[in-house]
Amino acid sequence: MIRRSHLLLSVLGILVLAPPAAAALPAGSKVIVPGKSIGGVKIGMPAEDALKIWGRGGSCDEGIRGTCRYADSFEAALQFDVVDGKVSLIAIRVATDDRGTPRFKGTILRWKTAKGIRIGSSQRSLVKAYPKVKGSPSGVALVASGRRTTFASSGGRVSEIVIERNP
Repeated sequence: MIRRSHLLLSVLGILVLAPPAAAALPAGSKVIVPGKSIGGVKIGMPAEDALKIWGRGGSCDEGIRGTCRYADSFEAALQFDVVDGKVSLIAIRVATDDRGTPRFKGTILRWKTAKGIRIGSSQRSLVKAYPKVKGSPSGVALVASGRRTTFASSGGRVSEIVIERNP
């Protein structure tokens, strides 16, 4: 009897100490609109509306403060940041290998702009699609209407897209 209780306590201890399971990435819209939205979540929208679109599977289940992050292990993540109850930043990130090839194989790799730019697009394709991009400390960026869309790259391919209010 003592052994069973020790085993039960050991299993419970492992469950308590284990990191939480990754939240599933939201399925929503597959559209990225530079300067405006990713997956239906828009800059300036109320955080509660963003939660209705992406769901409560992210890190903000118990209240919307700071960052709501939806991740699939360490390979891919979506997030939105909240300031004063409104979305102030939206990001899509995917881990890549040395050549810029995404290590993640999920549906968010199909999310793209009207001009076909998505995670994994080449820098050459990006510049051709958006000739007004300018260099920035974290990649190349489009700046318009007080908002910035940054396309970070790894190995010459887009690995992250971030839309935020222009600081």
